[in-house]
Amino acid sequence: MARVTAGRAALKAERWLDARIEFAAAMRIDPKNTGGREVRRNAADALGELGPAAKEAVPALRKAQVDLSFDVQRAARAALKKIEP
Repeated sequence: MARVTAGRAALKAERWLDARIEFAAAMRIDPKNTGGREVRRNAADALGELGPAAKEAVPALRKAQVDLSFDVQRAARAALKKIEP
């Protein structure tokens, strides 16, 4: 049982790190680039799935609420609701 729990925790930590890296990179992409918009939206979605474990990403997600893309704004708001219920 402990192995399963440790494995799940490791997977969650890996997903958290991947999401943080992707989101940090996405925030540096020109918002006028449509590919960048999709990356930013997906990163915000991934952070939202992590819930409260993604609390370190809150400042970046707050900035994303005023992104030029409505999809990114919506994803950032949804992620914030999951991270800070």
